[in-house]
Amino acid sequence: MTAATASLPAPGSAALIVRAHEPADTLDALRDRRCVVNDELALNSAHEAQGLAFFGSVHLSGSHRQSVEMVAGYEADVAAIDSSALAHLRSLYPALLEKVRVLCWTPE
Repeated sequence: MTAATASLPAPGSAALIVRAHEPADTLDALRDRRCVVNDELALNSAHEAQGLAFFGSVHLSGSHRQSVEMVAGYEADVAAIDSSALAHLRSLYPALLEKVRVLCWTPE
């Protein structure tokens, strides 16, 4: 299932996205990989959720769209995208969203 066709959960949750052809099927499979988040708040949440050492690196992109582009372009392996932002991006950039898929959703 791609992010472009995934159903959305309640507002307040986030999609953890990976490239469409990424073989990982669990978050744990992404240990030591490159994560990208859009802002400092998301960076803090990523560190609190998995601990500072879970991902090999965590970078700031500045926007949800840039985070999606970084995953699609092989600059990062996983990104957290707010459910509302994902819906908005899906309507504006369907071709971009076909390059990624939702691995899982965070709790609200």
